[in-house]
Amino acid sequence: MDIWTNFQLCLDAGRERERAQKKQLAEERERVEAMKIVLSAVVDSTGWFGLNRRKFKKIMLDAARETPNAGPQAARHEIFLAQSGKVLGLVH
Repeated sequence: MDIWTNFQLCLDAGRERERAQKKQLAEERERVEAMKIVLSAVVDSTGWFGLNRRKFKKIMLDAARETPNAGPQAARHEIFLAQSGKVLGLVH
């Protein structure tokens, strides 16, 4: 294998790694955004008597419906499910 072929293989591997890292970063950003939505829902549905569970569920259901099922934003669904369960006391 000559030096140019080896160089090209290294360059291709580097580009593939960069694409994978960009995809991972985009998904992580969406997970952070999902946490912001969950926290906002908790704040918006908390009143004098504590958490209004019905209001919280409605806010989260609306957020889930507005979130696409494909692409980087789809990573939000996992966070919505897990964190909503924790807020509602369904998961420990």
